[in-house]
Amino acid sequence: MCQKGFTLIELLVVVLIIGILSAIALPQYQVAVAKSRYARGRVLVDAVWNAQQVYYMANGKYAPRFEDLDISLPAGLKHVYAPGENGDDQYHDGKYWYDIRVDNNAGSYVYMSINDKAKYLRNFKSGPAKCYAGNDLWDKVCLSFGGQLRVNVPGMHIYDLP
Repeated sequence: MCQKGFTLIELLVVVLIIGILSAIALPQYQVAVAKSRYARGRVLVDAVWNAQQVYYMANGKYAPRFEDLDISLPAGLKHVYAPGENGDDQYHDGKYWYDIRVDNNAGSYVYMSINDKAKYLRNFKSGPAKCYAGNDLWDKVCLSFGGQLRVNVPGMHIYDLP
């Protein structure tokens, strides 16, 4: 007489295999999701940076607001803070913060902040793009974009990007 079904050992082996596969796949999935989020924001920051270079050549100074630039902003981007004395102009799209800081005498830049652990910054005047990483996940993202570690401070690593 033959009984149908699985033995307890067979079930335990299947559960063990699934556990091993998920332990390997989940961290890779998290990095892939973080890279896609970072790349999405990086596209807008790079577009603003390029538009700022064009604006500077035409006007001799940098634009303090996104609206002054010749680019189309993504749908859903909300203006949440108008330029003040420091030239900050901030936007939010529900997931990311975008900021233009214009000081024509000092450092002017545009950056994107996903959270307090990840930022992408482009300075208008000089230097490479910067990737800020506040944990191991974002370190992997910065490295995946070709980042070279330049500053290692407690709680934040700053990478130069090509």
